[in-house]
Amino acid sequence: MTIHYDDQAISMRGSFLHINLALSFGRWQITDEYSLPPAYPQSEEPEALISRLSNRPPVIKKMLMIADPLKRTNWKPVNLAVGPDRIPSLGMLDRLPTEILLIILPMLDMQSSVRLARASFRGNALVQSQDGFKDLATHARQELVALRHMGLLGLHSIAALDAALRMDRCVACGGFGAYLFLPTCVRCCYECLESHPSFWMLSSEEAQRCFGLSSHHIQQLPKVHYSNHKRSADLIQCELVSAKAARALGLAVHGSEEKLARAMESNCKSQADRKFGRFVQSGPAVSQQLSQGHLPSLWREEVGMDVSEFFGTAFFRFPLLSKSGMVERGLWCKGCQHNFDHGAQLPLDVLATLMPRNSKLGDAQKVLQYWVRRAWSRESFLDHIRHCHGAQLVPKPRQKVNRNKPLGESHGTHCGLHFTQQPARPPYGLHGPRIPSCIPSCGGRRGGRLQIGRPRI
Repeated sequence: MTIHYDDQAISMRGSFLHINLALSFGRWQITDEYSLPPAYPQSEEPEALISRLSNRPPVIKKMLMIADPLKRTNWKPVNLAVGPDRIPSLGMLDRLPTEILLIILPMLDMQSSVRLARASFRGNALVQSQDGFKDLATHARQELVALRHMGLLGLHSIAALDAALRMDRCVACGGFGAYLFLPTCVRCCYECLESHPSFWMLSSEEAQRCFGLSSHHIQQLPKVHYSNHKRSADLIQCELVSAKAARALGLAVHGSEEKLARAMESNCKSQADRKFGRFVQSGPAVSQQLSQGHLPSLWREEVGMDVSEFFGTAFFRFPLLSKSGMVERGLWCKGCQHNFDHGAQLPLDVLATLMPRNSKLGDAQKVLQYWVRRAWSRESFLDHIRHCHGAQLVPKPRQKVNRNKPLGESHGTHCGLHFTQQPARPPYGLHGPRIPSCIPSCGGRRGGRLQIGRPRI
């Protein structure tokens, strides 16, 4: 590999310099494209590898946690059975052919579809015949209950939710998207949700100030209600809107990006507000950086922005229905966690395979943290751990010794003594009872002199 320092190129092949020595040179840059390291041989079964090397998802303090609705005493499943009080037809909708109705129904939201199923015999049959409705009710029931409690069940159509259920990629960077961004119903990864301006949530006042909108314009945007006990006695409540939706509305109101930027400059009085306004308007620029292989978190730190105060308030984990019919919720690599915990001992050539293009070695800690937070599908996870350096260093779990198994059936150790299998002999000989068939094969001792005498009768 080749590493550039100022204008001098130094070839380092097979180098085992460590990160703690290289971090002192902040101007080192990795400029070559690095291929994956050679695959490590795997002798375990796929399910055993997933069980041993998969890690827990990253903890997000403000992320929406979905409890099991079946354990709630006040929750009742939606009953779509045909009742005696339902009418047999759809009224004026019966004039439309069935093919047209099957095209219209996926455009309805989940709440409207349930109401239609409760109103008519034919409506119930049409709703039940939709594959998207059945898949959502079967595989994403907990998430639908959470949307209902948040008041967002009528925000997105069945077609949009079903598309998110079957899509596995982050809409911004192309990695595995383990989370669903609620305002726009798209899949995202942790890195983009934390640092991409398009997925930031803004208060109504911030959206008006940064995009030149009025209170009438804000009413047109979908909102997420947020409440937080910042102090012991104060309760902060506000309505949050998506920065991407606010930017699109601001462009429609002002007509161009130049006019939108001028409106932000006139509304923001302080330098900090202008800096924040330029950042939330830079969504397309960050997307262009992502296409070139840059991490949004590194770009966010370069412009001097911290993580949003409302990070974690508008997304939750969402299941994936793969083409094979398997439901996945994302896997996180325990080997990447091992690399992050022992980053100072990583060889430089291993670190080079993890660093993005044109990144500095001073950003190694942030890059390793990115790999810890990155989620994988089942297929991509099995391919990743074949090349992951830390996955090969994760110790295998020790096999539990069955203490109820008779000692004479297999070799084993006990109290530091090694036992060997002896041929069976009759319990009594010419001179009385014999000693046990399993005898020590070495002179190991513990707690004093070893003595073996005849057992008492």
